[in-house]
Amino acid sequence: MKPIIGITTDVLERTSVKTYGDLSKQYAEEAFIQAIWQAQGLPFQLPWVDSPEQAQELLMVIDGLLVIGGHDISPNLYEEEPHPAITAFLPDRDRSDLLLIDAAVQAKKPVLGICRGMQLLNVYQGGSLYQDLSAQYAGLKIQHQQNSPPHIATHTITWETSRQYFKGFTQAVSQVNSVHHQAIKDLGRDLKAVAYSKDGLIEAIESTQEDCNFFGTQWHPETLWQKNGDHLKVFEELVFLSR
Repeated sequence: MKPIIGITTDVLERTSVKTYGDLSKQYAEEAFIQAIWQAQGLPFQLPWVDSPEQAQELLMVIDGLLVIGGHDISPNLYEEEPHPAITAFLPDRDRSDLLLIDAAVQAKKPVLGICRGMQLLNVYQGGSLYQDLSAQYAGLKIQHQQNSPPHIATHTITWETSRQYFKGFTQAVSQVNSVHHQAIKDLGRDLKAVAYSKDGLIEAIESTQEDCNFFGTQWHPETLWQKNGDHLKVFEELVFLSR
C-alpha cells in the first residue's frame, strides 16, 4: 500500500448560509493533494485537533505529515508581542498543527513543512520569526511577496553542499516562487539551514537529529513541480521516508 500522507488544513469562514447559521470549512489546497498523488503517496486531509490524544490517534492512521501554509503564526509562541504589520493569526490552528507535529515527532514519522509550515517547525524547535520582513529585516533586497502568480518562479536560492533531504536539487542554484511576508529569524535547536535567498533569508531547513525526519521549504513547491520536476522531489522525499 502507498504511504498515507496527512495534510494539515486551513480554515475558510462562511457566514452567508442562513439555514445553518455560521459555518466554516477546513481544507487543504488542491495543489498539495495533487503533489502527493504525483509523488506516489495517498493524500489524507486532517481535521484540527485540540488534545495530544486526538493528534496521536490521527498519527496512528498516517505514515507522514505535511504541514501547509496559511495564516501568520502567533508571536506569543516565541515570546513576542504582535508587530503592527502582522496579519490575522489563529491560535487554535497553531495549537492543532503543533500537536500534530509533536505527535509525528514522538511517533518518529517524517514531517515536511511548507511556507508557514516550515516557520512553525522552527517555532516548535524554539526558534523565532521576522513578523514582517518589510518592517523588521534591514537586508531585504528582493520581492518575497511576489506579484506574479505562484506557479511562476521569481527568484533564486543557493543550496548548501551538505544536505540530507534535498539532494534531488542537483544544481547549486534553484529558481523558486515566494509568497510570504514572514521568515525565520533565529533558527531553532537541532535545525540546519540548507538554502538561502540572495538577501540572506533561510529558504530550506533540515533536522540534525538522526531519528527525526524533519524538513521544510519557505517557497511553494506544490505549484512549481509541473514545470520543474525538481520541486516534486520534495514530496517524493516525504513519501519515501514514510514507507
